[in-house]
Amino acid sequence: EKSLLFPLTSPVTGGFPVDILVPLSTGISIPVAGVLPNSPTITLTVVSADGPIQNYPITNNGIGSFSFSQVEFFPAVAGASNEIAVTFTSRSSILPGEQVAVVLPGFSAASLTEQIVLSDPPGVVYSCAWDQDTSQLIFFVSSTIAVQQKVRVRVPRFANIIAPSIGVSSKVGFVISTNAVNGPVPTLAVTSVQLMGQFLTATLEVEDRRPAAGLLLTFIPGFAI
Repeated sequence: EKSLLFPLTSPVTGGFPVDILVPLSTGISIPVAGVLPNSPTITLTVVSADGPIQNYPITNNGIGSFSFSQVEFFPAVAGASNEIAVTFTSRSSILPGEQVAVVLPGFSAASLTEQIVLSDPPGVVYSCAWDQDTSQLIFFVSSTIAVQQKVRVRVPRFANIIAPSIGVSSKVGFVISTNAVNGPVPTLAVTSVQLMGQFLTATLEVEDRRPAAGLLLTFIPGFAI
């Protein structure tokens, strides 16, 4: 059991609100599993000569987390439109009307306000939108996603979301978030991203035009092989 101690430097008057700000510089990190809304493990204890208080429950809105997330592309062609498949498992429930968003760095498309998608389980997510300014693919949840329920959403190729011309060399910048009231997630790195290579140039030449001709293949890969 871990505690955060606040020694008082001046008296606190009863009946008045008290705000305490814990700065990021303290190095306190949020559990990987997040924090459940109104978690019973978060309490307030006061040691006071006028009346001690033990384990008073603290109301909180929770902090969500994803135990798994994955982004895949089909047919995985750089500089072209691809079907995009996003799979995720949330540690808290996500309700109808809430959203799950994934940032796809370097991807581009005309802004979409509503694009029908396919989800598994069927109907959990009905549609998505694309925000070109933030490179966000936003999914609109249409039925409750239970805790730790695996969801896979496929955005069709004809949505015309174009992959970067240089491909995808790492998962850096790919993040997932949700505004779920039962556990919001501001941003969290995507667990797994399918990489996508690209050739800068490729040529094939005939070295000799006799029957036993040789072939010379020359190419420049976009990434290290």
